[in-house]
This record gives sequence, structure tokens and C-alpha cells, in this order.
Amino acid sequence: MDVDLANSTIWLPQTKSGEGRIVHLNQTAKAALESLEPHSVAPDALIFDFDADYTSQAFRKACTDAGIVDFRFHDLRHTAASWLRMTGADIHSVATLLGHKDIRMTARYSHLNPAFLGETIAKLDGAFDNLRCQGVANKKQLTDDASITVEST
Repeated sequence: MDVDLANSTIWLPQTKSGEGRIVHLNQTAKAALESLEPHSVAPDALIFDFDADYTSQAFRKACTDAGIVDFRFHDLRHTAASWLRMTGADIHSVATLLGHKDIRMTARYSHLNPAFLGETIAKLDGAFDNLRCQGVANKKQLTDDASITVEST
């Protein structure tokens, strides 16, 4: 693993798929890495030297201490995908960030909450308001007048 803080990236030479990929860091992740004590060891030393079992146990304990139930470390990927989508990130960008080759996997990871979906469908109300401004009085007129085009905003 190669950390490039100047470009806010980490290079993973081999992932679960057997291929290498770049992981992009947000400012919080970058700050966390920058806060680590400088190492006086070889440049290829590990930043974190513990295994998946230790990580799972430590995360489970942290969740218990915080009163969080039924949440696993891997669920953080689902949360990240959902939050990215709900803040406007397109599904292709989220797929790239998560290392998914198929956006169907990203769609499975993205869990959009009901309030967000309600806000999203409410955006159609603005579309109908725009049509009224263009002189379309009702649905019948809209279907009868094929010359009216609706521009997306």
C-alpha cells in the first residue's frame, strides 16, 4: 500500500479482485493519516499492523460502547455509498470510489432513505410549475401539443 497524502490517494497493489486500484481520501481520512506519529522505520512499513479479526472485534466493542446495535464494519461501505448518492454523487462515481466494476453492485450498496426519496419526488412539482409558466394549462393540453418541450434544469 502506498499513501500519497499530497494527492489524497492510497494505492492498493492487490485487492480482493486480484487487481490494484487507487483509493481516494476525503479530508477527514487524510487528516486521520496525517495525525499518526511519523515512523522512523522503512518507507514500506505498515501503517496499521493488525488483522481483520482484531478490526472486527475492536469495531464491535466500539459499537457496543456507543449503544449501536446490528452494525458491522462492512456496513460502513453501505453507509458511504448511501450518503454519497444522497448528496448528489452519480452512481458511476460511487461505483468507481467503491471499486465496483458493475453499477448493479453499487445500486445494492446504496440505500436511499424514505425522506430523501420524498424530497426527490417533490422535485417533480417544480417541473409542473415550469410547464404552467410555458402556457400548458392541463395534462390534456400537454399530450395534445407535441411542440412543447420540457428542458431539464
